[in-house]
Amino acid sequence: MATPADAEELRRSPFAHQVLRALVEVDGDADDARAVAELIPDGIGQLWHGYGERTWEVLAAAGNAGIDVRVGLEDVLVLPDGRTAADNAELIAAAVALISRRLSRYLWE
Repeated sequence: MATPADAEELRRSPFAHQVLRALVEVDGDADDARAVAELIPDGIGQLWHGYGERTWEVLAAAGNAGIDVRVGLEDVLVLPDGRTAADNAELIAAAVALISRRLSRYLWE
């Protein structure tokens, strides 16, 4: 779901009760992802990802909210610090580190 209109369409669908997880994939930032996510019916799991450098903001927001994420070279070519990623494994490691740091801060505050 890329837009709030997509989520509204899911909400109105007679098949929404059969959906196990919705992919929230926005071109924008974390606020755009939240705008889509808040319209997804309760009980449907979510997986977020973004595009380009905004990917990291979207993943961080998802991690803060306990929402699943995905990342890969088809979405973003750079790491959070702006360096070019060598491969998908480096992107995944960066995502795990980003979310782990945020969770650690949250748990110890």
